Amino acid sequence: MTNNQKCPYRLPGLIKCLLIVGSVTLLAAIYVSRHQPRSITEMLDVRGIQREAKLFQESVTHVSQDNKMTCNVAVIPHHLLASSIISRAFNSIDSRGIKQVIIISPDHYNQKLSMNSHGFTTMSTWKTPFGDLLSVQKPELIDGQGLFATHDKVFHVEHGIFNIIPYVKYFFPHARVLPIILSSRSSREDIEHVVAVVKLELKNEVETLVILSTDFVHNALLEDVVAKDEKNKQLLSSLNEQNFSQIENDCKQCWMFALTWLDSQHSFKIFENKNSHDFGGPEKNITSYISGCFVEETNEKY
Repeated sequence: MTNNQKCPYRLPGLIKCLLIVGSVTLLAAIYVSRHQPRSITEMLDVRGIQREAKLFQESVTHVSQDNKMTCNVAVIPHHLLASSIISRAFNSIDSRGIKQVIIISPDHYNQKLSMNSHGFTTMSTWKTPFGDLLSVQKPELIDGQGLFATHDKVFHVEHGIFNIIPYVKYFFPHARVLPIILSSRSSREDIEHVVAVVKLELKNEVETLVILSTDFVHNALLEDVVAKDEKNKQLLSSLNEQNFSQIENDCKQCWMFALTWLDSQHSFKIFENKNSHDFGGPEKNITSYISGCFVEETNEKY
């Protein structure tokens, strides 16, 4: 309808004219909302975090600054049965200069994704027992490059993320977080693309810590889990393109991300290795936990 055209005065014509104008206005609003950067005002108040607030507060401990180390990529469990391991791992990392923390988690529940997305992220603010944790504001990761879907409801159920969030706030109080749930269907090439874009958007790797939120052996007998973890630790100490798929854990894409992020020679420092039986669990259906840190050899050697 041109500017020179007028709505007919008859009632049916007027209704038709109003419907056309309304439809055009609605389509314009949808286009603008999809093509402008999102203004994030949402607060992620995850029930799992609030339910375990006392546990989070009791598990955080302190070590002297002298015992802390520079870390490029950390390996930390996400079962709260191992909360003491989680806390001590965070305690061991030097927080000075870290402005961004990326948490990489497996997609435990295989959430539905479009074919063009490689996982989920969110830019919402997290409510924690230690105060609000701001997320990295990079709408380009969603709207521009289309790497990730963003559905906050996914983060209400993904313990690989929300069990780590309070520790990030406590040990890195001035940092922002970029939580990423990686799809299990993402290929090596997909992850290389993800890392390249994330590095480009975050710009300063020196100010960024990557946390691989992962548990290791699952549903094993006690006599088997020890041998399997010995192999896991050997593989971690020499992590490369040929052996990462042999590691027994719940997040193969985590190793793809780490290998791409660590674009130079690296070494691995193990902090702890325990299993659910060590925390009073039965001698079957055991889950194991390994914490540690990858360090680029250009920064530090062991």
